[in-house]
Amino acid sequence: KPSELMQVFVNLINNAIDAIESLEEKWIKIQAASEQGEINLRVVDSGGGIPAEFRDAITKPYFTTKARGKGTGLGLSICRMIIEKLGGTLKVDAENSNTCFLVKLPTEVGSMKNGLDKIKQKVLIVDDEADFVTFASEELKRLDSGLDIIHAYDGNSALEIINDHELDIVISDVMMPGMDGIDLYKKAQLSKKDKLPQFVFITGYDEGRIPTEIRGQCKGVLTKPFIPSSLLDLVND
Repeated sequence: KPSELMQVFVNLINNAIDAIESLEEKWIKIQAASEQGEINLRVVDSGGGIPAEFRDAITKPYFTTKARGKGTGLGLSICRMIIEKLGGTLKVDAENSNTCFLVKLPTEVGSMKNGLDKIKQKVLIVDDEADFVTFASEELKRLDSGLDIIHAYDGNSALEIINDHELDIVISDVMMPGMDGIDLYKKAQLSKKDKLPQFVFITGYDEGRIPTEIRGQCKGVLTKPFIPSSLLDLVND
């Protein structure tokens, strides 16, 4: 989608702006070229490059070089997933003397197949952190393109979706402002009764915050940070 590509380049440019903020020389360049069936797009800034020990890790989930509170470590990993979904790559261009991120895309991205017949499960992801919702959604789609994924960013919106849709699974953060994940589960129990979707709880804290009875009824609990494949294992279990 054009909006996804825009998200990639807005993120890369915002990162560049943050990186050069304290430098005396400040500039950002965007370069594009078509080479051997590929479109090469570079976002270059006046920084001195990414240290070699960070180059492989910098596009992985939860890795960040920013100061505490300034970055979640999800932005570049989401960008990488979007580009890989289009058949391309995103990496640090180590050959450039300045800081440079190189996006390579095929000139022809294969035609989209109608995936309606491949939908296996309808999944709702609920978290008040939008970056996490995007990350979890993109990772699940990358690992299993047959999933139909819906997003919600608070408990009230999630409950409306649960009541209005026939869902298979709800992946919910435990700690959220207003209606938290536990209250969401209890209210969904009352409204959906025997049609209650299975719940997977995500928490950055100890699992002990989830009542024992609910832990025994839900599909599983994952503690942040986690490996995306472990979330898919719970979804498909």
